Amino acid sequence: MAGNANSKLKLLRLMDILNEYSDEDHPLSAPELCAMLSDYGITAERKSIYNDISTLEEYGLDVIKSSDGKKGYFIGEREFQIPEIRLLLDAVRSAKFISPDKTKELSKKIQHGLSTYQRQELYDQVYYDDSQKEQNDKIYFVIDALSRAVHEKKKVSIHYRRRVIETSEKPKNEDRLYKLTPYALIWRDDHYYLIANNEKYDNLMHLRIDRITSANILSENGRPVSEVSDYVDKFDVVDYTNRVFNMFSGESARIEIKCSNDKWEVVRDRFGFDVLVIDRDDETFTISIVAAKSEGLILWLMQFGKDMVVLSPTDFRDEIKSRINSALEAYGE
Repeated sequence: MAGNANSKLKLLRLMDILNEYSDEDHPLSAPELCAMLSDYGITAERKSIYNDISTLEEYGLDVIKSSDGKKGYFIGEREFQIPEIRLLLDAVRSAKFISPDKTKELSKKIQHGLSTYQRQELYDQVYYDDSQKEQNDKIYFVIDALSRAVHEKKKVSIHYRRRVIETSEKPKNEDRLYKLTPYALIWRDDHYYLIANNEKYDNLMHLRIDRITSANILSENGRPVSEVSDYVDKFDVVDYTNRVFNMFSGESARIEIKCSNDKWEVVRDRFGFDVLVIDRDDETFTISIVAAKSEGLILWLMQFGKDMVVLSPTDFRDEIKSRINSALEAYGE
């Protein structure tokens, strides 16, 4: 029994060693594997290594025998390849709502399946600025509670923190307690948002999840989404995010926008490949979209000046004109 247990442990240690210390540029020979196993107190002969590697291959581990340069064995296909790991690392490290400590913790877990040399390669290439990240280390617990509440269709109570400016011009945190029905968690515009209903009102609200300091699931059932929105059976995340700009809510409407031709890529990036073009000439094209007439959409459009002009509806066009006139007045024009 002891010999059988030692044999199983040997296989596991051998798999760990190959995963951690071998790759295409760093194959390990049978004598090297024997020496590394001895560091764990496991005695192995070179011939037994060949049999163990065959067993690992039968198990599904992609062990490749090097034919160029140094002879030996290395792990070929891993669960995640380096380009995939890099995409995940860049996403985690650029996400402002993940604290610096949680960023380091999660980054380490993501790289776990790579060899030590591959991890070093990524470490030398990937840079991120943690000065823009939030310091809320409780965000994992908040996300977990909110996700379960959405799944179980229960209400939650949350503490929400905002920064406000006092007359002394020193920042101050303002905490509020909300009782909500959560419908979805959405990552948009470099932030993570909760879409929910405040029980005091009959509409939807957006809250930054990194500003939620605690979330508790209540026994009370949540409100059906049909009571607070146009959705009948369930909350449509894709449709909703397509309507809402920069997570500002507002009344939805059919909006026509005349754009300069050089803004085609910008429009496609924002509205998708199937955006409806209703008119086109040598210099401009006109699109028709359904979106919320929100603060976010107004600010997004105004950044393009005369290159994007709202044609209809009239009330939304007039609102943008009013904003432009107010800006001119502020600059003394």
